[in-house]
Amino acid sequence: MGAVRVWAMTLAFTMVTASALAQNIQTFDPAPATWNYFSVSGVGTARHLEWVPSVYSSVSSAPLVLRNRDGSHVEDLVSGMRSFHLQTTFGLFDRFEMGADLPLHSVTGVELDRRGAAGFSVGDFRLRGKARLQGTGDEQADGFSLAMGLAITLPTGDESSFVSEGQLTVAPSLVAEARRGRWSGAVQLGVHLRPDEQKVEDVLQLSHALQYGLAAGGDVSDSLRIIAELFGRAPLTDVGDDSRSSPLETLLGARYFFDEGPVFTLGGGFGLVSDYGAPEWRVVLGFAWYKRDRDSDGDGLMNHLDACPNRPEDRDGYEDDVGC
Repeated sequence: MGAVRVWAMTLAFTMVTASALAQNIQTFDPAPATWNYFSVSGVGTARHLEWVPSVYSSVSSAPLVLRNRDGSHVEDLVSGMRSFHLQTTFGLFDRFEMGADLPLHSVTGVELDRRGAAGFSVGDFRLRGKARLQGTGDEQADGFSLAMGLAITLPTGDESSFVSEGQLTVAPSLVAEARRGRWSGAVQLGVHLRPDEQKVEDVLQLSHALQYGLAAGGDVSDSLRIIAELFGRAPLTDVGDDSRSSPLETLLGARYFFDEGPVFTLGGGFGLVSDYGAPEWRVVLGFAWYKRDRDSDGDGLMNHLDACPNRPEDRDGYEDDVGC
């Protein structure tokens, strides 16, 4: 019976129409710019009229796997996925930001080979917005802050390559972030709203879903920040018992800020619950251009205004606003 079930499941993937297979298995959506974590957003926003470009790349192994009822491996439907996210972020009034994300993918796997869909493809174009509701958003200010985010994806991707929802989707979220000294932590909760259910027999069934993420970060120095993250999804509607619709993944890495503006991010991780999109392993590389302003000596003057950024102002009543 097990062999019959595997054969039936494989046949379902092979014979079902492309529109029914419209599913985006790239569950890692990198948060843009540099004041966020990997995929979890922080409360901070771009400064007023500031434009921040960024590019994120991820390489993942086996993000979509066919399994038996007992969870044993049958075959990798998608054995490898390389993604590039071209992103831009624009700030307004030091409280709001807008952004866009164009994903480009290269996918390989036996199911894609069967359908002639392996190789390069464009993903779903994403529009983003964020509004800070409470708190300053200052990367050095202690306290608790709240923000609201919204992501809208447009069905611009290739449905046959498992990189498109095939429909417009909306994902509102709420972000809470706490900071103390050089450390911070954030929780992001949201919903991924799909107008139409996506289903392939009992193998994979996707509808409205909860999206969640938990992240922490710490500044080892003014230039180096370490980041740890846990993120996943869970269905909000009834799905089949065999539908693997609840991926969970973890990432760990670091971000380095150069004084001139370049910012590099490097991380890696793996799927903790190997449902759709959660790979055996993932490597993330990011690049952005953003001059991070800090108060390195803690005298209340940001570095770009401080004549002596590494020596605190002596407050002797003479030129106390210069930083020396």
